[in-house]
Amino acid sequence: KGTVCPFCAEREVLAGYNDLATTDSQLLSEWDYEQNKLKPTEVSRTSAKRAWWKCRHGHSWSMKINERTILNKGCRICEQEYLSLFPALAVSYYSNKKGLKAELGSDRLLGVPLETYIASEKLAIESESADENIEIMKAYMCKQRGIRLIKLPMKGTELDYANNLKKAFQNVHIFISSDTEEDVEIIKNTFERWRDSQ
Repeated sequence: KGTVCPFCAEREVLAGYNDLATTDSQLLSEWDYEQNKLKPTEVSRTSAKRAWWKCRHGHSWSMKINERTILNKGCRICEQEYLSLFPALAVSYYSNKKGLKAELGSDRLLGVPLETYIASEKLAIESESADENIEIMKAYMCKQRGIRLIKLPMKGTELDYANNLKKAFQNVHIFISSDTEEDVEIIKNTFERWRDSQ
């Protein structure tokens, strides 16, 4: 790739050579042809121009082309949904690995929903905080029923949360030895299969 040729140097776009439609054809199904003035044959994968994208679930969002192609960022709405569910999915995943059943979002025990509850261990794990009064009430009701309530907020990445969750399980003598990166990938794939089935 010389610097003399504007196409080789990525300064200009040549359809069929360095355009988005040629270099990243897998993204054509997400290109929002109605909202974008330009066509995928008129921009390159390295462009810092904003474009509209539409995911397979119908969400529409604007993002720089190079963020979508080079940084591999996807639908912000789907990502936010995944991240909001990740803590409960991780508790369920690790519980299943140890042969334990986790209830998700059940209100049968306290009358208010617990994010995750493992009945056999009398263990509740929550990642989000609701209204302060509800949190105080949940803590009191759990204590009255002999339920250990662990607050484990979703901070950092999924990998960080999964590692912290494994430590929290270890503190209550539930030992999980597994490859955490692989676990996170399995949890994400499980979420995506579930999402596709909706």
